[in-house]
Amino acid sequence: QSWFVKLGNFFAGGLSGMIAVSVLLPLDMIKVRIQISSESLDQVRSPFAIAKNLYLHEGGLRAFYRGLDSALVRQATFTSLRLGLFTNLGEFRKRTQNKKTLTLSEKSICSLTAGGIAAFIDTPLDLSLVRMQADKTLPPELQRKYRNFVHAFKSVISEEGPIRLWKGATPTVCRAMAANFAMLTTFEEAKER
Repeated sequence: QSWFVKLGNFFAGGLSGMIAVSVLLPLDMIKVRIQISSESLDQVRSPFAIAKNLYLHEGGLRAFYRGLDSALVRQATFTSLRLGLFTNLGEFRKRTQNKKTLTLSEKSICSLTAGGIAAFIDTPLDLSLVRMQADKTLPPELQRKYRNFVHAFKSVISEEGPIRLWKGATPTVCRAMAANFAMLTTFEEAKER
């Protein structure tokens, strides 16, 4: 395959992820708020009550898209990497082993590897997204007020140290590996049957 085709695998993955996150971010915002409220002394409210509160008290429709820049960059890199790496690792394995198809275990290794690498690289973006989504739930004196993901990165590095950008990396990587395995391995296997 040409480099153009190989890069196309990454581009298609990133573009599809960016479109998906643009549509799904409001639901993700509500999910994060439900998770946060379940950990506080407040009773977990319905998604509709949380959506109403976001809309009425936190800035209308814009409140649902808090952290959009971080989510878009995250999807551009994460989805590009996980799909591009999976496809190219599989093609590399086929070429080096002179095979037309991969075994289930080879597909599994490719999907787990691609998901793990992509998630580890993108953990800082995930951290900034969650912090931006959760910021308004904190008391005013504890709010971080990140303007965008670059501001979040700079703030975390200066206030907490660069290693803190990867806080939560282990569960993020494990989740991505499992999701990648479930989606890509089964999809590739189903395509061949």
